[in-house]
Amino acid sequence: MCDGKGVVFPAVWGVTLNDAGGSEWVTVYMNSKNLLSQIRKGISQLYEYRYIYSKPNAKLCIVGNHNIGKSNSWLLHYLSIDRLIAFEWTDNYHDFYCDKNSKKILSEFAP
Repeated sequence: MCDGKGVVFPAVWGVTLNDAGGSEWVTVYMNSKNLLSQIRKGISQLYEYRYIYSKPNAKLCIVGNHNIGKSNSWLLHYLSIDRLIAFEWTDNYHDFYCDKNSKKILSEFAP
């Protein structure tokens, strides 16, 4: 994955990294027409995985194929502050980025 720690995630579902809580990841493919619907799907998938795998302390993260634009910057605040869900983005699946609030959530898993 992004941090060189051997984290691998498939395109559409999350991965639990360890028994202590770990992290759940979901990748969404966004464009200007589907941004909100993809984020909503990602949120619901993350909560579902956390419940199914009985990982109430898992760190949650949505990985997008680009950053959320300024006109929708409220989403970053909503995800990280209100929902405690980190948001990372990449355009090449080699370099990953996130904002400071997402780094706090992800701690050692942050890019």
